[in-house]
Amino acid sequence: MNDFLNEGKLQYDAPRYDEMYVFINHILTIAKSNPNFHINSDIVYSELEKFTLPGKDFQSPGKAKKVEHLFPKWIERFEGTKNIAVFNAYNWPYWCQFTNKSQKDEFIKLYVPIDGDGLEDCVNLIFDFMAKHDMHHQSKVGKFLRNDNVVIRLDKGDEKSLRMLIDFITHNEKIQRHLNKTNPFLPNINGIGVMNETGITYNGELCEMISRYVNERRNNARLDIQDFIKYIKENTHKQEIYSAFEHATSSEPSYFDAHENIYGYVKRGLSEAQKQTLLNDTLIATYEKYGMEQVMGALMKAIRNNDYGSFTNGTKGYRDLLRKHVSKEEIEKMISYNVHTIYKRSYTNLRDKLSAYCSYLLEDKMVYKLDEMCEVTLENRGIDFLKNAIEGYCYGGSPRNFSRFKKGDQTGRNYRENCRYVPQTSMIAALRKSLKVKGIDASYVSNDSLAAMYAQVLMDSRYDVDLNNDDDMKFYR
Repeated sequence: MNDFLNEGKLQYDAPRYDEMYVFINHILTIAKSNPNFHINSDIVYSELEKFTLPGKDFQSPGKAKKVEHLFPKWIERFEGTKNIAVFNAYNWPYWCQFTNKSQKDEFIKLYVPIDGDGLEDCVNLIFDFMAKHDMHHQSKVGKFLRNDNVVIRLDKGDEKSLRMLIDFITHNEKIQRHLNKTNPFLPNINGIGVMNETGITYNGELCEMISRYVNERRNNARLDIQDFIKYIKENTHKQEIYSAFEHATSSEPSYFDAHENIYGYVKRGLSEAQKQTLLNDTLIATYEKYGMEQVMGALMKAIRNNDYGSFTNGTKGYRDLLRKHVSKEEIEKMISYNVHTIYKRSYTNLRDKLSAYCSYLLEDKMVYKLDEMCEVTLENRGIDFLKNAIEGYCYGGSPRNFSRFKKGDQTGRNYRENCRYVPQTSMIAALRKSLKVKGIDASYVSNDSLAAMYAQVLMDSRYDVDLNNDDDMKFYR
């Protein structure tokens, strides 16, 4: 066992090869059972997050229990507690958030998998301890039981807090009684997932690579764990992902380094999967800085004129890396493949094809921008005004009916400018995706009724209406 509180190295636990083997072959079985079905990262992630859960944490086969009823209990319990704020944000209802002072965008990330029986008390114990010692962090607990349901982000480099927290969790008898296993691909220290993070989602990236691996080998009788490890390492170009996976799978002793440099790219030629990831990273960075039209324009210039100048370089040199490693022909080929094979759409017009690809890639970010803008309008002008603003914008009107400024906000930020992140051509898709994120099935709702439904759901979510309760949702059906 690690001696956590001295200056010795924090050693990672031994790899869990057997569990990795079982999981990748479980995904292969799903692929073989559906020969015409493309395995994507969402399917892999859905299986991975519940892979190590005990049977008692499921409410029915394959469906984990909800724990969102604990959110108001935690909010009430920690109200007024020094060094911690606990809340459930309207535009991120899936998580109960626990924070203290952290303004960082680099973290030491911990996954603490607590079972359902002990979740309420163990979360109280952990965050009481963190508040007592004034640890700076951005943390969250999900509304479903999963093997990564308690996520703690300490400020990068804060090894003292890390050691104290691991020591506390390791030696607390109650927490240990209720500690599940993390997913086997996470690097662990005494059963707690621990890794450095710069904002890239390790589990999400890993699931994308697992899906590619299984799709490429779906005709195999069984998958070999060493071949899998080799494939992931050869097809991972982000240093952050490579480092975490290396710690999780190394047969040699491996140690956590709170100051490890995880920026940049693995120094070798890029595989097709790596080129795809680099393209997506570049598009996301360009979108976050300039908006959707800039992304579309940058792609058109790159493909038609071999001009990469409209992509952002960012802090990681995306534009220069894309120009160096990915040709204009490869960009168009990758986008065409994804739109046709994964999204099951067919377009002959280049701009329509690019629009479809960007809408799928950026839909989560569009939903955030949409919700943020609409919440300000709802607060300032009310539900009817918001509904009319959405309908007008959806059908070719000006975005001028959305509120520009938030009441009481002294920053002068113009929220109407969020429209550049949610263009008219993407509004219907963004509204449907937002409702889906909030737990609402809008597949039966016509486009003409979407604005009214979305505005009402946004209003109700501010007053803690249970959007998953059939009685509460009768109004919409």
